[in-house]
Amino acid sequence: MSEDFKIPVFRIELVLDSYLLSPYRQILNAEMAAEVLRLRLARLDRETMMVLILDHHRNLTGCSPVSMGTIKQTFSEPPDVYKAALKNNAAAIIIGHNHPTGNVIPSKRDQKMVQAIHQAGEIMGIELLDSIIVGNGTAAFSSAHRENYLIKKPTGGKEDYGQTNLRHTEESPEVCEAEPRSVGA
Repeated sequence: MSEDFKIPVFRIELVLDSYLLSPYRQILNAEMAAEVLRLRLARLDRETMMVLILDHHRNLTGCSPVSMGTIKQTFSEPPDVYKAALKNNAAAIIIGHNHPTGNVIPSKRDQKMVQAIHQAGEIMGIELLDSIIVGNGTAAFSSAHRENYLIKKPTGGKEDYGQTNLRHTEESPEVCEAEPRSVGA
């Protein structure tokens, strides 16, 4: 007679950490994405990557930190990038990281990482719309979508991320008016 073996049963949950007050509910182009990413990344003294999570209408449904590195590099594997996206039922993501030096030119390593993340997203059915690099102390940014180092451009090579035919209604304004709150308040 065999003994029963106890197999742990896990539940995966998203935990709300805080709010990021965004000027946009929808992200339709690189400028909008860079502006939102700058809110969290522009003044950090170390390279930090985060992911913006979007639904199929390009509405922001969340954002999540992915990794924090040194003053000259950060590294993320595709599973780290897509973890929060999968839990949020994302249709698309935009990844972004900062360059504390202010230089927003992507390194070869940045480009390879973006391609690996893009390939993983294609397998999972979550579109990588862009990879944005923001610089500290500057409004400049780079966009993989615009600079053609994604394997293929989303939305057929257009300058925006698509979904521009959406109407903004009272229930869904472009400008997000939510106030930031701390958890437990």
